[in-house]
Amino acid sequence: MPAAVIVGAQWGDEGKGKVVDFYGDQADLVVRFNGGSVCGDTPIFIENDKFSNIVKIKDFVDQFYDGDDEGIKKIKGFKTIGIITDNDRIEQFNISKISGVYRHKVGSIYEMKYNGGILKLTGDHSVFIYDDSSTKILSKKTSELKKGDVLVSFPHKNMLKSHNKGNVFVSDLNTSSSNPELEYQNNGSSRKIKISNDLLKLFGYYVAEGYASIRSRQRKEKYRKSPSTDYDLTFSFNSNEKNAIAHVQQTFSKIFKENNPLLFSPKDEPTETCIRYCKKDPTILFRNLFGGGSRSKRLPDFFFKLSKKEFLSFFKSYVKGDRKS
Repeated sequence: MPAAVIVGAQWGDEGKGKVVDFYGDQADLVVRFNGGSVCGDTPIFIENDKFSNIVKIKDFVDQFYDGDDEGIKKIKGFKTIGIITDNDRIEQFNISKISGVYRHKVGSIYEMKYNGGILKLTGDHSVFIYDDSSTKILSKKTSELKKGDVLVSFPHKNMLKSHNKGNVFVSDLNTSSSNPELEYQNNGSSRKIKISNDLLKLFGYYVAEGYASIRSRQRKEKYRKSPSTDYDLTFSFNSNEKNAIAHVQQTFSKIFKENNPLLFSPKDEPTETCIRYCKKDPTILFRNLFGGGSRSKRLPDFFFKLSKKEFLSFFKSYVKGDRKS
């Protein structure tokens, strides 16, 4: 029986799996040798007709097995993030169909401690490391990591949380047209917002140096026994960042019809300018989409559906907002 063999010199990062997936439909049997293993805590993006979210791979894979069963299981109806490479360089990310899952036991599990927590990995699991001498991002086997290596990863474990919570949530993102819309609901009412470059820039500034808080407090008036709620959505900038400060105010006025923010400088940071909005809907929207503070920041799953141009609008303002001036 004729056979085709696909061999790669790296650890699974040059696209062997993509090639196998492409030619697999023409084969009666696909055999994979010495494939890189990942531990159950590894986060992975999963999408189907009902949801899209980042979940632990064990929570996704285990549902297709009974007890301690191992081996390959063919599945349908699910997608994940795939890559298109050219000369070992990642050229494009795309949403690809998952044709099957593979579960098996390994001999050793490594624990990697980093600022965001602890990751459990297999020895041949490759991770991305920032190399300071070459200023490049490199792939490295877990078994070859050493203390002090700079990990390129999700900043905090809160990245695994879904943004669909509370009474404001994203219900749809229509990317089939040239003018995608973000739809969110609040107390039974619904509103659509155009995903414009200005809005994505605003999101970038918020993720870089913004926070949103919701606090309940007891009213001082005796005849009002129910507690009141304070909403606080704040963007922070160096006072020299005039263009960014103006962009936030103009975009908020245009999209959310909020024209009177509070501008102030903290006592301990006289060179900082803060823009504060105290309205309910924008505060809840930003908090539920991206998290409330620096330790809970995350990206909502619809970001995986943005075009490259749209994502760069967000990312460039994120970098500008996060740099030290």
